[in-house]
Amino acid sequence: IIRYWNIIEQKHYLLYYNDNLPVYLFMSVIIAVFIGISVSAQEIIKDREIRQRESFLNLSRGSYLLSKVFILFTISAFQAFTYVLVANNIMGIKEMLWKYWLILFSVWFSGNLMGLNISDAFKSTVTIYIIIPFLIIPQIILSGVLVPFDKLNPKISSPTSIPWYGEIMSARWGYEALAVIQYRDNSYEKIFYPYERIMADASYIKDYWVPTLMNKITFLKNAPKTDPNYTNELKLLYNELTADYYWNNIIEKNFDPEEITQDNLNIALLQRIETYLRKIKEYYIVIYNKTAQEKNNLVSDIQAKHGADYLVNLKLKYHNDKLEEFVKNIGKTRIMEYHHRLYRKINPIYYDGEGPLLKSHFYAPYKRFLNYKIDTFWANIIVLWIFSLVLYIMLHFRLIYYTLKYTEILYLRLSFSMSRKPIRRPRSKLIRGFIKLLVK
Repeated sequence: IIRYWNIIEQKHYLLYYNDNLPVYLFMSVIIAVFIGISVSAQEIIKDREIRQRESFLNLSRGSYLLSKVFILFTISAFQAFTYVLVANNIMGIKEMLWKYWLILFSVWFSGNLMGLNISDAFKSTVTIYIIIPFLIIPQIILSGVLVPFDKLNPKISSPTSIPWYGEIMSARWGYEALAVIQYRDNSYEKIFYPYERIMADASYIKDYWVPTLMNKITFLKNAPKTDPNYTNELKLLYNELTADYYWNNIIEKNFDPEEITQDNLNIALLQRIETYLRKIKEYYIVIYNKTAQEKNNLVSDIQAKHGADYLVNLKLKYHNDKLEEFVKNIGKTRIMEYHHRLYRKINPIYYDGEGPLLKSHFYAPYKRFLNYKIDTFWANIIVLWIFSLVLYIMLHFRLIYYTLKYTEILYLRLSFSMSRKPIRRPRSKLIRGFIKLLVK
């Protein structure tokens, strides 16, 4: 259904023109979560009567759970492989089979463990199947696709980073990994990615960062110090010029950043800062032009070796225009001011995550763990398997089951102590016995 091409303009299907590729990536991840949960949602609850009958045998809970996990591990690996084999072939995605399989299998298996947890925690199949949509819907909303992370409620999130409740969604890690490898590692883009990465960094500095600070300097030159925005603009200028950006150390500063205060600021200091910023811009203009020339030379060499149409055909078969729009944030905010800082929003696919412990912006090609740089493909897979490990620990110690159990006990105790009216006799013998115990 989503294998789209314009039959009027194109004679046959080509991946480049399929505007639904991002939808396919997102849909694949949600399918992995949904089927993973659905397959395992009855695995424990269906054995409850048997386990109660054989409880006197003191069978190992760990062995029982590992048997379930092993079977689901095998089934999910097979399901993920057959899905990718068929779906990627239909969509025309080439040379990505094992990478897609590993990502979707990781999401699939974490879904299995979600299903086992709810299968162990709840007492009826009906309840479990009511719960499943409440697990799937947050995965859809908080994956970063339907609702961008910078468009979430600002009272409980930040427009410059992924909120914590987005970070715990397996769909967010699975989709990002698929989008990054599909764009960066396809046979066309990986030829030019190193050049485009340098050009994107240089373009951000010379076209957005420097002009924005120049505008702040112009404002500070002309505005009185009593202006309500004067202090805010001054703080932003100071923060950006003292930030740990690598380009802040390319050109030697002809001023002391600590002088950028309301008391010391004057026209002469602002002019020196302008000179410094112009030198940075000129430096990165040279870098951009030099890299662009190297890229053009590479194109000429490839065309001379393989023919004039080689790169065009390669791009049509392996690249995708719509996915490029997503990972480059084309047509949206380029640079953002927030809390007296500037944040880069353009071309997220070309700059690495800077936060510790794999924390990064969306579509980062690499993430950082302490002092190590890890490819997003492997970083996201590691996170997904950490999710699975945490879910298994929760399952082994029945954390959800006991949380629900003691929450119910607390609720009944509070209801009993706060009610002044006679309590209606419950129908359940278990609840009647429990209330008698509380009374005693």
